[in-house]
Amino acid sequence: TDNAIEKVFESSFAIPGKARAIVATAKELRRRFSRVTLAPLKMMGTAEAERFLLSLPGGRKKTARWIMKDALIGQFFRWMYTVRE
Repeated sequence: TDNAIEKVFESSFAIPGKARAIVATAKELRRRFSRVTLAPLKMMGTAEAERFLLSLPGGRKKTARWIMKDALIGQFFRWMYTVRE
């Protein structure tokens, strides 16, 4: 159940409500994409991806930008690997 999942997360985070936001975000991703994934970010522009991430439960600008940075760096390194082959 959601409460059981929240309890597991609560023991991992010092910030109150963080576990609830994680569970709510997973539910929203599943509702939008039929699974818990951020893969659609790869198809979005920067502004669209940021708006999407900010729309998720508990979405914050700093977190959104870290996720986008990681996604962009990952894409860059995958591109570099492909170019080298």
